[in-house]
Amino acid sequence: MSQEPDDPRPADEEQSEDNEKTDVVSVTPQEVIDEINAKGEPVVQEWHEIITRYPPRIDAFLDTNNVTKNRFPNVLLYDRSRVRLKDKLGGDYYHASYVDSYDRPGGYILAQAPFEDQTESDFWRMCFQTKPSIIVLLTSLVGTGGKRMAKNFWPNAKQEREFCQGNIRVRCTSMDQDRDHDMYELIMFGPSSRGNKGSGGVRTLLIQFRKWVDDRQIPDNLLEFRAIIKIAIARAEKDERAGSVVTFVCPSGVHRCGTLAALDIILDRIAAERKVGLIETINVLRKQRYGCFTHFEHFAHVADLIVRHAVSSGIVDPTCIGVRKKN
Repeated sequence: MSQEPDDPRPADEEQSEDNEKTDVVSVTPQEVIDEINAKGEPVVQEWHEIITRYPPRIDAFLDTNNVTKNRFPNVLLYDRSRVRLKDKLGGDYYHASYVDSYDRPGGYILAQAPFEDQTESDFWRMCFQTKPSIIVLLTSLVGTGGKRMAKNFWPNAKQEREFCQGNIRVRCTSMDQDRDHDMYELIMFGPSSRGNKGSGGVRTLLIQFRKWVDDRQIPDNLLEFRAIIKIAIARAEKDERAGSVVTFVCPSGVHRCGTLAALDIILDRIAAERKVGLIETINVLRKQRYGCFTHFEHFAHVADLIVRHAVSSGIVDPTCIGVRKKN
């Protein structure tokens, strides 16, 4: 096995529950399918009740200086895993959390989408600091019924936008449009490049998944979209673009981000170990980012995607699917 990568989080942001991250009890995809076949949806509901049983702790989220930076007052932020902004351009708060990926502590950042000018600037401060290899926006700008889901907080093709009174600049060098997602090649510039338009910069890629228009309605091609993300990450690593963190963004920074992060972790584990660890993985994720998987639909959908992936990958025997054990 390769050497474990360094934790991208500063020491004061590391989880205190490190033993919980490593003690994930996994079962094989076949064992998961057998239990679902034997007990049906009630067992999936039982698993969901387990992961939502324990209430969260509330910390800096309630600071009066940060209240206006929270889009949803009922979506809390854990102090122990939050991303702290380190520059001198403003406060240290943005509604985003480090979450462990399968093989990297703090491998993801799950972030609320910017919703006004202040959070827009703070978001790009965070990105310039953490240098994500890719930024994945899991929403259309307008949802069902014409509801605004997110700002267009990035520059369009061949444009450049300034934030923090020009101390942070983001330039879009190219844009590719697909049926349900768009890709923007971006370069971020910090305070040291101010006044020098052509110097340095941090490259990253923003992918907007326009097909995800409602929290509770998960797109039917989420597995295929994950493959697009994996290809983009591999290309970023080959090009030595930015850092190792992957940033997921959605309106709340919780429901869609948590669903994709959990799916990615579990499928990575299946590929490496032929193990699942569904409940344990989501329990760890929920202790790092409050509110993930409060919707049963997300949990049930991830369980279904695991089964579909296991069958399509030849990990389990497809003839066992849907066969109930007789009493």
